[in-house]
Amino acid sequence: MVAVSALEARYHSAVVGRLRLPSLNAFDEYDRWRERQRVGSTLRWLGVRPVWLRDTAALLLAQADGIDPLGDWIDIVREADPERWLRLSGRARSAIDLRLAAEIFLRYYEDLARAGRAAPLPSDGLAGRWVRSDFERRLKPRGGLDDLLTRFGLSPHPRVVLVLEGATEMRLLPRVMKLLDVRVDDNYIRVQDAEGVTANLSALVAYAIAPRGALEQDGRYIALTRPLTRLLSVTDAEGPRATAAMRAARRQSWIERVLRTLPPEQQTAAVRASVARLVHVDVWNRGGASFEYAHFTDRQIALAIDGLDRRSRRPTLEKLVELVRKLRERHGNLEMLLHGTSKPDLAEALWPVLETKIRRALERGTERRIPIVRVLDRAISLAHEIRRSNVVIPIDKH
Repeated sequence: MVAVSALEARYHSAVVGRLRLPSLNAFDEYDRWRERQRVGSTLRWLGVRPVWLRDTAALLLAQADGIDPLGDWIDIVREADPERWLRLSGRARSAIDLRLAAEIFLRYYEDLARAGRAAPLPSDGLAGRWVRSDFERRLKPRGGLDDLLTRFGLSPHPRVVLVLEGATEMRLLPRVMKLLDVRVDDNYIRVQDAEGVTANLSALVAYAIAPRGALEQDGRYIALTRPLTRLLSVTDAEGPRATAAMRAARRQSWIERVLRTLPPEQQTAAVRASVARLVHVDVWNRGGASFEYAHFTDRQIALAIDGLDRRSRRPTLEKLVELVRKLRERHGNLEMLLHGTSKPDLAEALWPVLETKIRRALERGTERRIPIVRVLDRAISLAHEIRRSNVVIPIDKH
């Protein structure tokens, strides 16, 4: 098509985001050439009116829609790197070529409109909320990728952020997930290291799970532009999490922190109730046991420490068992018994014990009695309780 060829040099690179020229000097020459171009010169040379560009673009887009096997997936394709467009084949590639030609016409038309030589296109290519515009399927990216990926069920935002206390849990939980054939990827259950029971997680909580969306239906709902993410924080029952009341207070402070990230008109009691469903706090053992004490016996811990201890003068195994028992009674830190090694080293030594325990429990159907399996099972349940798309949060209780 003559008109496409006449406009391609000026607009094709803007559509595909790339310009290939033989030398650096050629880029300077190209810029000077573009600056010399008058907006109406090509229009006069073609001998057409601006409306012809608009209507021809609409026709090309209609032809593309008629042959494109991608259907609604073109919304995803147009946000992708244009280099990927060229990897399509068959009717999908032919449809892209038609859309490229249409986009070149529309880019020129928009320049004419900005110069007052043509009427503007409908805002954002849409004729109205419930009416499809002739230009809705143009290749011009719209942004709002979170919203788009959410509608297609492709959002990278995790379903659950599982926050663990430290290095031992971070070392072992992914192995338990693999053992139980649970997906180990960040957009399903993202495992985060809190680096201690006293760490302040308020900023992380607000960033990770605060709902994002705009008011719709006369301000009655928040229409979410990304899926809801839930938080499950699991630590030892000690320090600021020592009692159920303290854990409830910590959870409430996080709920309020998330709420403060929202615009004032969205900070209602109904929204607070919805946010509360996103925040969960748990411990390994209601009696206050740490991760190691909740999962292993004194002898199992002592055997692991003894295997790591390379000192020539070290306590006997029975003495070590007694030391572990006394530490357990006062909720002491096992690091006191690790001479020249670390908690991750201890986790490595204890993994075979935990793996055997889980495998045996699976045979008996008692695996949920093991705290780490119970926590993982809860995270999986939270991951599937709320839909990933077409979710709204009511502003007021009905």
